[in-house]
Amino acid sequence: MLSQAKLLKWTIVESDLDAIISEAELIRTHQPKFNLRLKDDKTPLYILLTKEEFPRVLMLRKTQLPDYPGRFRIFGPYTSAYQTKIVVRLVRRIFPFCNATPRQKQHHIACFYSHINRCPGACTGRISPQEYARNINGLKQFLMGRRKSLAKSLKGEMQSAAKELNFERARTIRDQLMMLEHVTQAPVAITWLDGVGAADSDHFQSRMNLWKTLAPFIEKISARFPQKPFARIEAYDISNLGGKQSAGSMVVFTQGKPDISQYRRFRIRQISQGNDPKMMEETIQRRIAHREWQIPDLIVVDGGTEQVKAARQALASKGLQHSIPVIGIAKRFEELVIFKQIFHFIRLPKDSASLLLIMHIRDEAHRFAKRYHTLLREKTLINN
Repeated sequence: MLSQAKLLKWTIVESDLDAIISEAELIRTHQPKFNLRLKDDKTPLYILLTKEEFPRVLMLRKTQLPDYPGRFRIFGPYTSAYQTKIVVRLVRRIFPFCNATPRQKQHHIACFYSHINRCPGACTGRISPQEYARNINGLKQFLMGRRKSLAKSLKGEMQSAAKELNFERARTIRDQLMMLEHVTQAPVAITWLDGVGAADSDHFQSRMNLWKTLAPFIEKISARFPQKPFARIEAYDISNLGGKQSAGSMVVFTQGKPDISQYRRFRIRQISQGNDPKMMEETIQRRIAHREWQIPDLIVVDGGTEQVKAARQALASKGLQHSIPVIGIAKRFEELVIFKQIFHFIRLPKDSASLLLIMHIRDEAHRFAKRYHTLLREKTLINN
């Protein structure tokens, strides 16, 4: 095989799941002659979509594939039954489907999965064929490895639904987007974050490394350069849907560990439209009005230059712009963003303890903001 090779190409993917899907799609598309076992052996599995009014999603061996062409769509082959089951289970969480037979659907008997929100209700008539087809189309795009175009399409649908005031539909799509991002993230083992089996010096070292990384930027712009490596870090995030039930969160990490008793949440009052930077500015302005709270050694905001600007403007309104350093973490490349005359973008190795600490703090702020936003939405629905 090597003697016949003329060119070597490789594709970097973001997770094991992406690798599994990409491998199967490439083999199906190009039918490489050296993949005889995957093409011809009866062991590999396939994911099959039936062509019915409410298509089913089945996992079958090659010998089990129906022998009538044109009545199904297949994806694969997949080399591992375990991996195939993972793919099906994960995709069902994002795009629920119903595997009840046509006869079962005629009797409108709820299947097991409808009770755990993994079936959208095709078995009981709760979903139209058109709406179900949208789920299946998203599932196809996912299995074909077209995650970026799928995410772009879903974002467009979410924005359209929000403009039409169809907030339930927008919420459903938002949840699909979040789950799509979640299941395709690369798994990262961070043993020192939960304190289990890890010494406190691990927390100290991660903060020390971060302190050294940011020192050249902070030392010249902050009159209160921390002598200790960020003993108190505060992180902020905003959660809203089309500017409705907007919530801001503040989470606190003391000595590198979550300090839940110090967490605070803010219901956005001044901004009624979906302007995240302005909402960030309002949140931090209201936080620093509490002079009885300990001043942080570092503020982390979820976002890039606009969010960092907003945080700095909030601090400037109280004369604290030279007292508290601010950094942002931009999701696209997980870059640290800091302002020193101009904006600087700092890329740390993905396995850097400093980056993992900041990501963990950012994710905790995101979780806390989303939780409060969801609570506000539920209260609104109850009151209406």
